[in-house]
Amino acid sequence: MPRVPVHWIAFAVPLALLGACTQVAGLGDLVFEGEGGSSASTTASAGGSGGRGGAGGTGGTQRCDPDQCIGVSECAESVCINDECVSVPFAVNTACDLTEFAEGTCDGAGDCVECITTTDCVDVGAICDAGVCVPPQCENQVQDGSETAIDCGGEDCAPCPNGDACLENSDCATRYCNDQQVCDNCSGLGPGVCSAGFYCENSSSCEPQKGLGQGCQDDTQCLSECCAVFCFAGC
Repeated sequence: MPRVPVHWIAFAVPLALLGACTQVAGLGDLVFEGEGGSSASTTASAGGSGGRGGAGGTGGTQRCDPDQCIGVSECAESVCINDECVSVPFAVNTACDLTEFAEGTCDGAGDCVECITTTDCVDVGAICDAGVCVPPQCENQVQDGSETAIDCGGEDCAPCPNGDACLENSDCATRYCNDQQVCDNCSGLGPGVCSAGFYCENSSSCEPQKGLGQGCQDDTQCLSECCAVFCFAGC
C-alpha cells in the first residue's frame, strides 16, 4: 500500500469536516454529520433583550377657560385670547351702572365714568373733568373747597397728578399718596403698598384687584390672591 504524505492528511481532514457541516433549522443552528449518520447541533444565536420602558407623560398646563373669564368691570368683558383671559373694553358712551343709584357711561378704556363731556353732567354749572362731573370751582385756578391742590383732589374735584398735595390715596390719579402727603407712584413694597383691594401696576399706579377669570401675572393682582394665567379661587 503506497504511503500518503502526512501534509496531505492534515489538509484533507479540515476539508472533510467543513464539508460535513451544514446549516439547518435557521440561522445559527449548525449540524455536524458524522460517519455513522449521527448528528449533533449547537445554537450560536443569543436571545433578544427586553424592550426599554416608555417615559412617563408630563403634567398638563392650565389653560384659559372661557367660562371662567368673568369680567369685573361694567365696561369690559373678558375673553380667551392665546390661552389668556383678556379684557376687551366696550365702546365709548355704552351705558353702565356707576353706582347702585347712578348711571354712568363707558369711556372706551374699560372704566365706567360719570361723564365724557360736560354735556353729560346733570348739575347746573358742573363741568366734566377726567370723567367726573365737578363744580365750577374745580376749574377756577384756585385751591378752594375740599381740594388738596389747585382744582384737584378732595371730595368734589378730579384726582391730582404726581407732585401735588394729597391727604389720602383717592386724592391722586395714581391712587397713591405717599408719607409726605404728595401724589406719587406706588412701588408695591413697604410704604409703597396700595390700599386694600388694589395692586401696584408696573411700579406706577394702584389698580383694582381682579376677579375670578381675569388675566393676571402674579397673585397680588387677584382678589383671591391666586394667579395661574388667570385669577382663580382656592390656591
